[in-house]
Amino acid sequence: MENYGESSGTNSYKARSALNMLYASDYGYEEWKNICISFKAAGGDLADWLAWCSIDASRYEESVAARLFNSVSEEGAITANSLWKLAWGAGWDWHEHYEKLPKVKTIPKPKEFDSDGEQAIAQLEAMFGQDEYVNIVTEATKNNKGKWVPKGYGKQFLVRDLCASIRKFGL
Repeated sequence: MENYGESSGTNSYKARSALNMLYASDYGYEEWKNICISFKAAGGDLADWLAWCSIDASRYEESVAARLFNSVSEEGAITANSLWKLAWGAGWDWHEHYEKLPKVKTIPKPKEFDSDGEQAIAQLEAMFGQDEYVNIVTEATKNNKGKWVPKGYGKQFLVRDLCASIRKFGL
């Protein structure tokens, strides 16, 4: 039998770690439902469940995902081990020494920026290298489910050039 780490008790950090190894769009409804049950049994919370489900934007409906999470019992026949096994199969490797990592006690206050342009530059520089390209789409339309989707293909910019342009002309 595979060792997926300690399976007793619940741990929201461990549950979130395992869930994030899976891709919501890879699963049909029954598998998705079982993942929900095992995630809740593992100590997962509603906010993390909704965030994970929202990755599959084409099928995601917040009210359906929330209703399922709130309706299942974490003490049913499907246990946290189901989640551990799926995540393990996806390359997740959890062992109890991870639980001994220091936990963040407080979240620092976010930096305040003087302008939206300054904030955009900080985000671009944090996410991309100066020689990487980003694609910017500035228009969107609502689909038949009321979700916003990009309109067109947008335009590519070299991060270095985009940041220089924002510094010079603003957003």
